[in-house]
Amino acid sequence: MHTSYSVFKYFIYTIILLSVISISCNAKTEISISVPNGYSILPKNENSDIDKKWAEYMLFQSINRINNKSIIENKKTNKKDFLNIYVHISNSTLFDYSISTGNNEITLTASSEKNMLWLVYQCIAKISEFDSRWNAKDLDPAIISLSDTKKKFDFGYRSIYSSPMTDTDKIAISGDMHVDYDWGLWGHNLNKVFKNKEIPLEAMATVNGRKTDSQFCFSSETLMKAISEYIIDSYGNGNDGNKGWFSIIPNDNMEVCTCEKCKKVGNTNKSATPAVTSLIYKLAIEFPNHRFYTSAYNTTSDAPKNKLPENAGVIISAIDLPLNTGNFNSTEYLDWKKKLNKWQAVTDKIIVWDYMRNFDDYLTPYPCLFSIQHRLKWFKSLGIYGIFYNGSGDDYSTFDDMQTYIISSILKNSDIDVMALTEKYLENFYTKSSKVIYDYYSKLETEIKEKNITLEWYSGIDYAINSYLSPENFRSFYTELDLIAKKTKDEERKKLNMLLTALNYTQLEIIRSGHYKNEIKNKEKTNEYLELLKGYVHFKNMTKYREAFGNISEYIDSWEKNIYYNKNNENAISIKEKEYGQKLTDGYYGSPLDYHTHWVILKKDINEISINTKISNKEAKLELSFLNAPKWKISPPSKVEIFQNNIIKGTWKPEHKTTDDFSVIKATFTTSSLETGKEIRILIYKGNKPQIACDEINIYNIKQ
Repeated sequence: MHTSYSVFKYFIYTIILLSVISISCNAKTEISISVPNGYSILPKNENSDIDKKWAEYMLFQSINRINNKSIIENKKTNKKDFLNIYVHISNSTLFDYSISTGNNEITLTASSEKNMLWLVYQCIAKISEFDSRWNAKDLDPAIISLSDTKKKFDFGYRSIYSSPMTDTDKIAISGDMHVDYDWGLWGHNLNKVFKNKEIPLEAMATVNGRKTDSQFCFSSETLMKAISEYIIDSYGNGNDGNKGWFSIIPNDNMEVCTCEKCKKVGNTNKSATPAVTSLIYKLAIEFPNHRFYTSAYNTTSDAPKNKLPENAGVIISAIDLPLNTGNFNSTEYLDWKKKLNKWQAVTDKIIVWDYMRNFDDYLTPYPCLFSIQHRLKWFKSLGIYGIFYNGSGDDYSTFDDMQTYIISSILKNSDIDVMALTEKYLENFYTKSSKVIYDYYSKLETEIKEKNITLEWYSGIDYAINSYLSPENFRSFYTELDLIAKKTKDEERKKLNMLLTALNYTQLEIIRSGHYKNEIKNKEKTNEYLELLKGYVHFKNMTKYREAFGNISEYIDSWEKNIYYNKNNENAISIKEKEYGQKLTDGYYGSPLDYHTHWVILKKDINEISINTKISNKEAKLELSFLNAPKWKISPPSKVEIFQNNIIKGTWKPEHKTTDDFSVIKATFTTSSLETGKEIRILIYKGNKPQIACDEINIYNIKQ
């Protein structure tokens, strides 16, 4: 941006964030504004230091965005062709912001300095829309109207964990929050309060009569003291406006402390809610200016019996709720609402942990905006206080900049026109390519909405192709965008280079899926996309294509080392069981770095596959492929047996203990007694493995 907010970052430390009351008033139709000859920017209350500070801030930012400095003054003028802009902070307003107009005047009022920062840049962006002398191309388009408005944001707490929000200036100007900067403790990280993250014996949980460092004793005075000291050292007591947020959440397991103190407050073998909320109550009283949250998860799923303090609340995950544009009457939504109601009986400070990405594929388009808006309207109707959106974190995701901006806007006003704002954003930041991107992306969103397609949190390219992603339309979009990119320059060219580089991953995944039957055999074609994808090294935040174990470098390496297609034409195989379709005999091999495409997940204790083949030799080699990915809880089977005429023809067991590395294990049988034309039964034993992923089954003749 023209003048970095960092120059004025002292403002951040003086923000006063008021408690919110769910009152809002929709803005009237925006008035028609003729371009004034000039502007004056003034404090509403000349005796207020805070009004003067923000008037000066807006004046400074405005002057730096115009060439003719004479059109902006810092004194009131009665010139009819001048617009007087007044700035005011009100601690008593019921609204997050309001705008009043009349007599060549506009008054901007905000409930806090944080909201005023957002409102200042909104006003600048809005003025630049009708006055070309103002340059605000670096700012996101405004969502306010310069008309009489009184508005309470739809959600009091708003946070988006996505790569555009790695820019601290952008976070501040967006008016939203960020878990890395606003939370002193977030997630399952309570051990941060101890030196070297080592939990002392006194703070360890007692589980089955024994101390364990894998969980906390939330009745421990040592733990209470450590948290208090950590808060004081990091944030102080909050009296200076430096207010923090702290999650007091057990470690991510099902262990519960059942020491005498914890049992006395109500802990059971399955519920740690009583001890955790008791500790939160103590912390909330000791630090009334800070906020403390537990989570409705695992051992703290149950709501407490007593109400929580005003500065305490709960985080509830929405991962079990299908992301689509349908109704909210499914079992998942009804069960979730029951849990919500129980927590709402003890606190109104509820933050929903929601999701906005396919965490197994950051780079394939994920048209989620209509679905998210639909869901946020429902959350608003339920009286939800805040939303945390879990995106791709610091990692790049396709269309992330646009989607983050739109979601940030919906969190403030869930009734906005999503596609109109999308078009506005693209026109601002993708000047030459906006129409091509908008036309393609809007069709994806429309298809999701009209067909009520559920977007998955963890899915492969097959799901995208079968639900909303036409490979032909995608390729046409890619080709057209590539041509336009060559005609762009500066920031737009950089953005398009990054986008096109990412989309090469999708090109390769479509080829690997087998959609284009011949391209997987065309090394020249796949190498072209691989070379283009290697351009990821030039982009700071583009190192991963997936949340866990998803380095792009390893993906490229796997393409260059593995054969993903090898059709065995010696002996055609047919499979009796319809649920396996043609996946196990189509010649397409699954990747060791992926458990979706071409893999068949087997979860039964004994999985039976019956095959028929006309072998030309009695001596033959039968081969099955299994995925070894313990980090995904997928391992090769404990044993595989083959039968013919109810007679066992061979047994296979893993030769040695498998490693944690991602790999493909071949189960191979050599037999000289198979009868041609007779069914072969394959029994795959899961053993103590959570699940098995099986791929190609082949039979090869052994040459005499």
